[in-house]
Amino acid sequence: MTTIVVIDDTQSILQLVSLYLKAAGYQVLTAADGAQGLRVVQENHPDLIITDVMMPGMDGYELTRRLRRDPLTTRTPILTLTAHSQLESKIKAFEAGADDFMTKPFDAGELVARVNVLLRRAAVVSPGVESAAEGREAAPVQRGQVMAVHSLRGGVGCSSLAVNLALGLAGLWDERVLLADFVTTTGQLALMLNLPLKRTWADIMHIPVAELALDELEAILAPHASGVRVLMAPTDPTQSANMTGERAGKMLELLRAQYGYVIADVTHDFNDIALQVLDAADRILLTLAPDLASIRAAAATLETYAQLGYPKEKITVGLNWTFGQQGFARQEIEEALAMPLSFVMPYAPLVFVSAINRGMPPVFEKPEEPVAAYLEDLAFLLSRPEARAAPPTNPKPGWRRVQKRIALAARK
Repeated sequence: MTTIVVIDDTQSILQLVSLYLKAAGYQVLTAADGAQGLRVVQENHPDLIITDVMMPGMDGYELTRRLRRDPLTTRTPILTLTAHSQLESKIKAFEAGADDFMTKPFDAGELVARVNVLLRRAAVVSPGVESAAEGREAAPVQRGQVMAVHSLRGGVGCSSLAVNLALGLAGLWDERVLLADFVTTTGQLALMLNLPLKRTWADIMHIPVAELALDELEAILAPHASGVRVLMAPTDPTQSANMTGERAGKMLELLRAQYGYVIADVTHDFNDIALQVLDAADRILLTLAPDLASIRAAAATLETYAQLGYPKEKITVGLNWTFGQQGFARQEIEEALAMPLSFVMPYAPLVFVSAINRGMPPVFEKPEEPVAAYLEDLAFLLSRPEARAAPPTNPKPGWRRVQKRIALAARK
């Protein structure tokens, strides 16, 4: 029988939640505070955990963080149930590693429905992780393609581009795709994919670089419904203190041997971590907006790339129309940079703001929308030339959509 542990310091809530869940056919165990909850969880290995936030001794956020650090409960679904309805409380719950958030008072039907969804999602993800591991042993990928999305100026859409490219590639090809967050100041990829922050690379900082192995990395990757695996960064900058360029380089070395494509979101500078990722990348996607400050930053970035000895064919420059009017024209930007723009992302602020707030990237949620179609086409163009040249044996929906658009364009 499916077992659920409910942790709350209010006895009436424990009784009420237990009543609803037992009526739905679940076995329910209870605990009156965080410390007792940890013991009950460790002794019984439940299928799902429900926890309050405000409890004596150890609050629900700290309890969730401890559960996520324990290998036995790293992937166990956690539902935060609290009287606090503020957005800040919800964000703190997700950053601690919760899978879902409900406020008190709650509806019995909604509670049971959310529990059902979390358990069903966990049941789907686990077999996928196992089969991926089996496939990895049988047929490892030889040196996957690493693409680093970079800019010295924030707010130009680097993370949105990285997320949608990764999902686009996963929807095109039958290859493993990894999305890696190497932003050391509050990485946002988990938020943009509506993924609970269960494990981050901060959880393996204690392992010496020389001893770091693929198994430790795979254990902290988060699976997304698209098939993309995500290497998350911690949202607390202090947890990034022990991250080094050497460690980042070792992570990429291990991961690119098992993933066909690795899309890396890089911090907005040239620190040691960024340099290691940029050095390892097969392609750098330099992204800018059509304003003077962004163009100047891009010019400085290109000059630095040249000083680092990066060949021009490694650099792909793209423009993101982050505002609607009075931006510099494409020709002016190309003349200022002395480089052509390889792609120009359309102005679609409402689409991206909604996508970020809901954790539903357009390529994943609405692939037929114009901006999603553009990003999907871009993912195709950035794919390996040999992949683009030959139709896959079993074409995926994304590949079919791209080919349809290519055919329509050819007839015009």
